[in-house]
Amino acid sequence: MGTAMYDALEDMQALLKDKWGITDTSGDVPNIDVVWERKVVGLADYTRDTIILTPKKENIDYFGLYGSDFLHHVDIQIDLWSYMNQDRLNNLVKETAKIIKDNIRRANFVDLLLTGSISSSDSYRNIWKHVLTARYRKVNPT
Repeated sequence: MGTAMYDALEDMQALLKDKWGITDTSGDVPNIDVVWERKVVGLADYTRDTIILTPKKENIDYFGLYGSDFLHHVDIQIDLWSYMNQDRLNNLVKETAKIIKDNIRRANFVDLLLTGSISSSDSYRNIWKHVLTARYRKVNPT
């Protein structure tokens, strides 16, 4: 029995990079990074919007005769950051949510669902932040 967490994380990063800009033509493609790629010393690029993907948890349900099959639920936190304004953040959130909702069916996964949305801009000055949560489900990962 394997884990589905890192497969889901790679799929999410590829999905957002490949599908970005289909409906949002208001700006460049944001930086889309996994959280450990962002843990570097140096200056951040404050001229580009940023999406940071963080794997949060993986729940495993057993089913089938004597628990011979496994359904993995992987939650991914999607942090959206903009240094421009609230309107630009709103466009980032809408584009990200649209991409996820339009791609419920994913190759090698049961489905992909958007499960949460939280505004987090109130803690920052001149930075606008929003957090989405997505859930992948995968049967019997190897």
